[in-house]
Amino acid sequence: MTTISRPTGTAFQTESVRRSERKEWARERFRGLENLLMPSFTPDFKDLDEEGIRLDVRNSIAHGFFSVTATGLGLSDDERRRFMSIVADEARGKILVGGGVGGTTLAENIEAIRFAESIGCSHLLVSPRVIPADGDELYDWFRQISEATDLGLVLYINQAAGYLQYHPSRVAMDVFDRVADLPNFVAAKLTMPINPVTAYQCCEALGDRLLMGVVNLDLAPMLARDFRVQWSGAWIVESIQSPERPYGTEFIRLLGEGRICEANEVYWQMEPLYRAVYDLQAPLLRKGAHPWAQMKYMQWCVGGNGGLIRDNAPGFESQARIMPVLDAESRRQIRETYCAAGIEPREGDEEFLVGRAAHDRGVRPSDLARQPFYA
Repeated sequence: MTTISRPTGTAFQTESVRRSERKEWARERFRGLENLLMPSFTPDFKDLDEEGIRLDVRNSIAHGFFSVTATGLGLSDDERRRFMSIVADEARGKILVGGGVGGTTLAENIEAIRFAESIGCSHLLVSPRVIPADGDELYDWFRQISEATDLGLVLYINQAAGYLQYHPSRVAMDVFDRVADLPNFVAAKLTMPINPVTAYQCCEALGDRLLMGVVNLDLAPMLARDFRVQWSGAWIVESIQSPERPYGTEFIRLLGEGRICEANEVYWQMEPLYRAVYDLQAPLLRKGAHPWAQMKYMQWCVGGNGGLIRDNAPGFESQARIMPVLDAESRRQIRETYCAAGIEPREGDEEFLVGRAAHDRGVRPSDLARQPFYA
């Protein structure tokens, strides 16, 4: 049985890295897990809870993650900027901070990039909102993003239907091969779920230039035999570990060191957790949604702030219609799965409902304006 040691984390200062040096930079910095932070709100859901957001960043550091990425779920543009600014301020000097870019127009993308640069983001997840039919046009979109910044860029590979015109795998293999040559494209996120043949082909085509971040962890040991596997993100990685039992962090570290047999031992310790989150999330991802409420609950179970998410945010309606409710049965299953993997989850759903920081301030569920996605 492999012994799991608690990671101490690595301190990162805001770095000035030239675009031409980003691939080498990423080989040193992208090691381990990167999580996905969601906003916390005040009881009336009209404002952000800054204390709760900062608590989530500190918990990410306690987990030993190398980076956090802030998602603007259900936020206005101004709120998203404030949320990311809070995350970046709390993270500064302690953990990397990722953002995202995928606006429709070049002007929108440049604006997002400049803001990310201004608050100290180190890298951006890149995915076009509209997939053009012409390969040169698609490549030019990525090229313009690359030339607009010195930040590290992560290619998002999600087998989108719009890519079917390029390849049966629904991955634009030829275009992405050209994108991988751009100096500050440093990594690729192979998101869940992905066909094993597609995952291998992506690694074969791109793995000599991009660090391949595999979300399907059951594929990672196989891929690590032929390719460099040293990071995974940005997703709900709190679902597979706790700060005291950092299974996922240790699993990826061992794979990155080529210690695949030892990594497999760790995999079977965290397998109940990984299987549960895969079974929950994969069907929703195929429909373009996430189990956001369940994700918040998982983070809270292992030290995060928790709290409910908004249910009436503009642009969130399509996901809200199919997102599952966080009912008593789903909460029981999540908690029992952690217990089965030797992790003791937090107690007291009252604390989760309002968030740890708000609960410490005396806020209680009766103070909430409503209880969205919770039953």
